[in-house]
Amino acid sequence: MESSAVAFVVGVLVGLLLGFLLGILDLRRLFRGRRFDEHEGRTPLTPVGLATHLYLDRLGRRFTSDLEEVAERATRDPLTSVRNRQGVLVELFNGVEKANIEDRAVAVAMIDFDHFKAINDTMGHAGGDLVLSHVAGVMNAYLPDGWTLGRYGGDEFCLVMPGTDADGAYPFLEALRARVAAERISVEGNEASMTLSIGVASGEVGRATADALVRNADVAAYEAKENGRNRVEVFSPARD
Repeated sequence: MESSAVAFVVGVLVGLLLGFLLGILDLRRLFRGRRFDEHEGRTPLTPVGLATHLYLDRLGRRFTSDLEEVAERATRDPLTSVRNRQGVLVELFNGVEKANIEDRAVAVAMIDFDHFKAINDTMGHAGGDLVLSHVAGVMNAYLPDGWTLGRYGGDEFCLVMPGTDADGAYPFLEALRARVAAERISVEGNEASMTLSIGVASGEVGRATADALVRNADVAAYEAKENGRNRVEVFSPARD
């Protein structure tokens, strides 16, 4: 009896091992893009092989999903939920490259919060964070499809606008500025508001560079501050 039991157990284990190996072979055929076809003269998918395939497939899908989530988190600003500096720069470089290939315009706006330090001083950093998050949400919700907003650093944001030049983007940015200025933000029973100084630049169609767009838009944003804040300035090479 004992020898029979041992033989039975060994038989089961050998069967499981063979089934697993056959499952691996089936998976190799799957990864090569071949169908499970009995007419090919190969051993058909076994129950254990099928279970192995389903398990590894589910594991692979979960792994891929986890990687995508990690990549998404790596390019998002946790406070404002818009792109972070790395994320918006990726969109900028890709957008410029695509625009140059297609001979299309691309514009960049640098957006500074006016007197943001005063918000932090009077309402604390938690209040400042709330204002940042609220205004970023207002701006992001207002964007057309295909445009990308990112937090460039501190209270400075970068907006990538493929398909338009600086003059074409100006009316939109002016409307965005007015919309933000009209917002009233409640911070622990107090009311806050924010205005924006915005600089926008575009390059020669087909020959734009990401570095020049950011640099020129930043120059125009500085001019907006110098000219009274709460305004939009278009970069002009003559004033560089």
